[in-house]
Amino acid sequence: MKQKISIILPVHDAGAEIAALVNNCLELTTEIGRACEIIVVDDASTDETVDILETLQQEYPQVSLISLGRFQGIASAILRGLQQATGHLYLIYYISSGFSYPQIPVFCEGMAVTDAVVGHLVDGVNDIVSMVMFKQNVLDMLGESIADPVKMLSLLKSSPIRHLELRYEYELKNMESQKSQFSTGRTKSKQTHITAK
Repeated sequence: MKQKISIILPVHDAGAEIAALVNNCLELTTEIGRACEIIVVDDASTDETVDILETLQQEYPQVSLISLGRFQGIASAILRGLQQATGHLYLIYYISSGFSYPQIPVFCEGMAVTDAVVGHLVDGVNDIVSMVMFKQNVLDMLGESIADPVKMLSLLKSSPIRHLELRYEYELKNMESQKSQFSTGRTKSKQTHITAK
């Protein structure tokens, strides 16, 4: 039996794209025959994000919503989502707005031979860790550091954990830092290269 995936989506004011993102995750996991749960952690959104998610919950039993009463930041949102996760594989979206992520099937293929797969968005200048899929042993070793993409990648590289890194070229706009949430963007090309440890 294929392992269930827990998808953690930390969001803030993502009303314009959250329905498309959730549907994308559901379609891709169905396409590859994987059971999934989608845990959306709303970090005190002020737009219609929560209303949209409550409607999606009624339509899709795989979707659950955690609403944080006050803004706590992406790391806290991720950790709160992981506390509720019940899957065998975990997928964290560090950047959950402005992009379509067709990589889920590729990530699952990578997990057949490794313990973690890290996805990067690159635009020729910037290289941003956008998502990671991993097994329980990685969470056990990295602990709360998994919620910070910079710390996560640094610890992965210095540990004996087997992992792959996938890089995708995107047009990135409004980029401020590694922890930025992106408001716009569109795919320019598919995967450019893979590095493995």
